[in-house]
This record gives sequence, structure tokens and C-alpha cells, in this order.
Amino acid sequence: MTVTEYQNVLKNQIKILKSDKVMKLAVYSVNQRRIKRIFEDGKTSQGIPIGQYNDTTPVYIRPEDAPKAVKLGGKPLSKQEKRDNKKNGVVQQKPETAYYPSYKAFRKAMGRETNFVNIRLNNRLQSDLANATLSKGTTKLADNKPIKVDNHKFIVTLKNQENIDKVQFLEKKYGKIIDLTKGEISFYQDILEKEFRLALAK
Repeated sequence: MTVTEYQNVLKNQIKILKSDKVMKLAVYSVNQRRIKRIFEDGKTSQGIPIGQYNDTTPVYIRPEDAPKAVKLGGKPLSKQEKRDNKKNGVVQQKPETAYYPSYKAFRKAMGRETNFVNIRLNNRLQSDLANATLSKGTTKLADNKPIKVDNHKFIVTLKNQENIDKVQFLEKKYGKIIDLTKGEISFYQDILEKEFRLALAK
């Protein structure tokens, strides 16, 4: 190898190391793995199941909070309640919510996961964490796009206060969810090391 050829090799290595290629690959890859863990596998930052959905307490759901159309109506009245209302001249008002015998029953009606908690319903939290836009009715995972600050710094953060509040509530109830697992951190570090080695070997 001539001096000129060696200089060209060094220039190419420096160019790769200065670019966003290595960091972007590592950050995108680990965040996609985290999104799958949370919103598909339903696991915490400890790698254990987040929890189970309530199947005993009745819920009333507003149409805007459901991923697809709901049938408005309260808890069905018994025959006696209907007779009493008619006798007393009570006129039933048009309900603004839909009744379900439990949150788990509601999720089942919406076609969402019910065997374990994966904290996805309208995809708003997932979209925020992925910095992407998902329709509220889809069951697909977000194709994430972390925010680039510069070639060596990308940010993954929640921007919507509603989602920040939701995560704080969920983590108080179930433990850490958003933090990377030890395996995810190791996965991120392995990608960085591998890609840097490949760049230097060229």
C-alpha cells in the first residue's frame, strides 16, 4: 500500500466516524427493540410481564378514547328498573359513553391484547416514544425515528404531557417500563463496537 493509498484509507475511516451512520444504526435498532418489548411483548425494564388487565370492574368509555367505534349506552337496565323508570316518568338520556363489564372486555371488543398488559390502545404513547405517527386503529408497531441533534447524538423522549403523565402513573403501578433493559443496553453497545470496528477495518 502506498502512502497515498493509506492516506485515503484514513480519510474514509474518519469520514465514516464523523458521519451519523454508526450512532443512527445503534439508536434506531435499540429503540425498535424497546418498542417491541413494551407494546408487543408487554414487558417491563426488568424483562418481566408488565401485568394483567382488570376483568372485574365495569368501565365507561368515551368514543374519543376508543381505537374504533363503540356503541354508546350504559349498563343494561333490569326489567324492574325499566318498570320503575316508566312508573316514575324517568326519561333515559342519550348516553355519552359506552359501558363494558371490565377494561379487559373493552380491549377484547377493540381487538387489542387481553392476556397481558402491553399499554397500547390508541397508539398515542407508542407514536410519541417512536417519534412517528400511527393511526389509532392499527395493530402494527411504529417504525421509530429518534430525534437527531447532531451526528453523534440522538434523543428518544416523550414530548406530550399526557403521555408523560400516563407513563408516570403506569410506572408507579407496575415499575419501570420505559428505561432500557440490561439486554437492550448491551445490544446497543455491541452495535456501536461492531460498527466502529468495521469502519476502522475498511
